Amino acid sequence: QTCALPISIARHFYGLLIFYLAYGTGLFIYAMVEKWDLELGLIALFFGAAIATVYAVIFIRYWTISRGVSISIDHYKQIIRIEDKNSRVFREYKLSQIRKVERFCSFPVAENRTQWFPWDCFNYALVTMDNGEQILLTSLMIAEDMNLPVSDSNYFVNKMFYPYPPKNNMM
Repeated sequence: QTCALPISIARHFYGLLIFYLAYGTGLFIYAMVEKWDLELGLIALFFGAAIATVYAVIFIRYWTISRGVSISIDHYKQIIRIEDKNSRVFREYKLSQIRKVERFCSFPVAENRTQWFPWDCFNYALVTMDNGEQILLTSLMIAEDMNLPVSDSNYFVNKMFYPYPPKNNMM
């Protein structure tokens, strides 16, 4: 399975689009039913801008980590390949070399509930190899649910309001 970055980016923007469609529809219905006033409009504008700002900060952080990185998992050979085209680094690991996977995701994603905020689709994983090396994988790199093929005893999920990756890329 080769994980395509454009597919994953489209999935992340889909969450933001759904939020703004619901948000805009709610404002439109309210404006049609109730008397629209400037104060409510400014509050709604501030709320929408705050949500968009948080989303943009998270997206930019994920994009800076994921840009130029491609990942493929060969289930038949039991190999994961990670290629960073920016630094021209190519690494290949056997899936049996993975000691631990720590996934960091929002509460709704971790509990398989409805996602209310547009940034709920963002998550990342720290993969620790047998030699101690850590690799940071983001949801922009992997188009699916970050469920890497490791045993349940080596897979840990950490819940948070919004998962913001660490400063260093670890690749």
